[in-house]
Amino acid sequence: MSITKAEILSFCNSVLHRTETDIDVQIQSVVDDLSQGPYIEAVDDTQTLVDDDVSLDVPTDYFLMNSIILNDGSNDLEPLKPFPGGYRELADEKGDVQSIVSSNPGYYAVWNSLIYIYPVAGQSYTVTINFYKLHSAITATLEFSDEWKRAIQFGACFEVACRMKLTDAMQIWGPRYEIEKEKQRLAHPGPPRIVGR
Repeated sequence: MSITKAEILSFCNSVLHRTETDIDVQIQSVVDDLSQGPYIEAVDDTQTLVDDDVSLDVPTDYFLMNSIILNDGSNDLEPLKPFPGGYRELADEKGDVQSIVSSNPGYYAVWNSLIYIYPVAGQSYTVTINFYKLHSAITATLEFSDEWKRAIQFGACFEVACRMKLTDAMQIWGPRYEIEKEKQRLAHPGPPRIVGR
């Protein structure tokens, strides 16, 4: 099953007594709002590390890391751990990360559009990055699972009501959207975050 734009449009038109034909902007606003949490999982298995590589590229639409697994050609290694103090501590502690003696990597730190690996790769690896992503800027395919349907429908109704200045509908669908959104966020707490050492 999947959530479709057509059923969201039909729901909004039904409950708001409208005949809209295009609410893509309003749906995108809702999925952008719902994307601000670790809810959509994705995998990037297109990257490799070679001897002396310092970093990987952050995947498209990256929001939060789940795991990075290196494969040495025959076995998956233990997932890399986040560097305890993040990139700033990695840079402060080790100076120029490119000068670190190569070894089997054990840690990573995300900074800007790169994932820094520590220590520097001492051989070639294939890489599997499991991460949480932001929803793409294309509403043709909604990437949230079916359990988010009510949140998306209620949010779209609120957004359409705001656009059309339907005050009564705004007062109904705004709170309903917030309640449904909170229910789903509580049901999907996401991974624990590491703070400090």
